[in-house]
Amino acid sequence: MSKARDIASAIPAPSTVSSAELGFLDGVTSAIQTQIDTKQASSTAVTLTGTQTLTNKTLTNPVIASVINNTLTSTTGDIIYASAANTPARLGIGSTGNVLTVASGIPSWAAPAGGGSLTSIASGAFTNTAELDLTTISGSYKHLQFIARNIETNGDRALRARFNNLSTSIYNAITITNINGTAATAAYTAEDKFVLTAATGQNPLYGPLIINIFDYADTTSHKNVTVEFSHLNNSGQICQMWLSGTIRTNDAINRLTLSLSASTFVAAGTYTLYGVN
Repeated sequence: MSKARDIASAIPAPSTVSSAELGFLDGVTSAIQTQIDTKQASSTAVTLTGTQTLTNKTLTNPVIASVINNTLTSTTGDIIYASAANTPARLGIGSTGNVLTVASGIPSWAAPAGGGSLTSIASGAFTNTAELDLTTISGSYKHLQFIARNIETNGDRALRARFNNLSTSIYNAITITNINGTAATAAYTAEDKFVLTAATGQNPLYGPLIINIFDYADTTSHKNVTVEFSHLNNSGQICQMWLSGTIRTNDAINRLTLSLSASTFVAAGTYTLYGVN
């Protein structure tokens, strides 16, 4: 070993040198510090294979501030959301048919809103009286729909409708009637009721009746009403009535009254009042 000979001939002679120490010097061609200074940092990426455990290591580029533990999602369909700033949380999968919504500022699953669905809020049968009076109607819905079946009266009488028991001249309407194929149109601007039969004196037999009251709980504008009514008169003629009207009141509608100009209903017909969502 040439380095060993150099050391051996050095003046003053070194103290005892081990073979391991001589091995460190083997191949050194210049001062050790000079060689260290010329070394460059490796730019080659290190590839890790197999399972690796990194403890207390910081990734500087890119920076990962924290890692979401995969055990946070325990069930297929779970969703991760932020329950607070920088706070991941789990939203468990909802039930079949649920929709994702927001409640109290965080996502949640809920049954779909009942848009367009009907809820029965009053129902029954007509009795041998001159009127059907539905009071204290709930204001919890968007619209009201009243459906009656098999309306029949004891005598040739007109069927009328009032709302909130208002009997002043606040009812405006345009009507189209069809009596056994003969059509007619009429309009009125200041009546104390809606007249629903095709003509006064045509008593309804077996008539299906539909009344729609739109935006009935609103307290800022007048109320729009539509009516569809079909019936037979005493002569067996087919009578039809279409009515589009306005109730000139800003009050919420909480009462519907059907009455006859005289006589009574036959205790055969039935009715249902629906709240429309």
